[in-house]
Amino acid sequence: MEHINNFIIYLSSSIHIARIFQTRSKTLRLHAKKTYEMVCQLFEELSKVELSLSGNYLFLNGERIKFGMEVMGRYRALIQDLKTLSIGSIIFTEKPVIDEVVSFAYILGKGLSSNIRSFERLEMRLEEMGVRSIRIEPLEDSEEVKEGLVRSVRKEAIKNVLDSIYFLKDVADGSIKDINVSRRLVRRFSELIIEDRGYLFALTTIKNMGSYTLNHSVNVCILSLGMGVELALSRRDLLELGIAALFHDLGKVDIPETILDKPDKLTNLEYEKIKQHPYLSAERILFLRGMDEIPIYALRGILEHHKDFTGGGYPDINIGKPSLFARIIRIVDSYDAMTTPRVYQPVATPFESLKYIVLNKNVYDPSLVKVFLNLVGIYPPGTVVQLKGGKVGVMVSKGYVAVVDKEGTLKNTDQNITIEGAISADEVDFDPASVIVALGYSEDTSSL
Repeated sequence: MEHINNFIIYLSSSIHIARIFQTRSKTLRLHAKKTYEMVCQLFEELSKVELSLSGNYLFLNGERIKFGMEVMGRYRALIQDLKTLSIGSIIFTEKPVIDEVVSFAYILGKGLSSNIRSFERLEMRLEEMGVRSIRIEPLEDSEEVKEGLVRSVRKEAIKNVLDSIYFLKDVADGSIKDINVSRRLVRRFSELIIEDRGYLFALTTIKNMGSYTLNHSVNVCILSLGMGVELALSRRDLLELGIAALFHDLGKVDIPETILDKPDKLTNLEYEKIKQHPYLSAERILFLRGMDEIPIYALRGILEHHKDFTGGGYPDINIGKPSLFARIIRIVDSYDAMTTPRVYQPVATPFESLKYIVLNKNVYDPSLVKVFLNLVGIYPPGTVVQLKGGKVGVMVSKGYVAVVDKEGTLKNTDQNITIEGAISADEVDFDPASVIVALGYSEDTSSL
């Protein structure tokens, strides 16, 4: 996996460096040499090396590349470059010589910096410069292939959500005492955010998988990681943020349900018990195996997630501002809680919840609120929207609406739709969450 990631990194950087350097440049040759070395490593294991593009995914010899967060930027850049140059595949038919790799990067780099980006012109230049062991094929992506890729990623997203809920349940009842499973789940969520952020966020509208606490905790983990990616946090920080968010409310399983689900106002004593859950959550995670590798920042995120931006809230601990992780979780925790039906509070629409968060500047960090707004948009995924012409739909991601007809049947997205505003889910005869789940298994995802 590591040498595949390095292959992506050095190939992408070589192409970009070639936009401004000539073939004799030491800088270009250094990066091209690294690319050459990665190709040679791949040939030690494979009979051919074919990097292909389909949709928004890269494949090596037909197998989708699952990249780590450290290569995310280069992965995205390479996809965009290949699309710009109309290249669908780069095929190393045999081990190249280093001069061929230099020339190849140079031709693609100059193609990006030029207004003339003809695929035929690229092929001709490769032949002119003597590049024999590397050839390119045009980008010809079928709708059927793209639909299959979309379905595959969405099914994986649903599975990771369910696996995370089951994992938390096992931790809560004591059958799992190891934190390492959560590392894998959080890392996969981070990758899925890159692969299909809109759909993964839309899955957080599902509020009835397992208990409220467990379902809510997974939703908060997903949205917190989304903010972390938006803030360009490091891979290590994303892992710690995701673990803090996943476990932030686990202590509530130690509080009687008669208090958690009480429809009437809590007594002072009952409220004091509720205020203990950050401590209880931190205590539970401390006793899991593998916690010695989790730094204090993750624990602070759990302990402080009910502290206000200006210092109010609970628990009563002597700090200035809560930590970054806590401030992120504070926003996402409130948003998901407000958009979830509870016996003691009416459910708010995503739009109403965002408005409340924006207006309460003493509670939520205004700079992070802006990040969250940019992340989910004015109509967050899962929002039921009224469309021009009387149709209704469910937001899947920015710019994509799943249209639902009067019989509750899911239709293709109409590319010419106009959103007139958000409406309450109580005003329609279908469950928005069921629409989101259906998209994960739909055979027709081409326009969703």
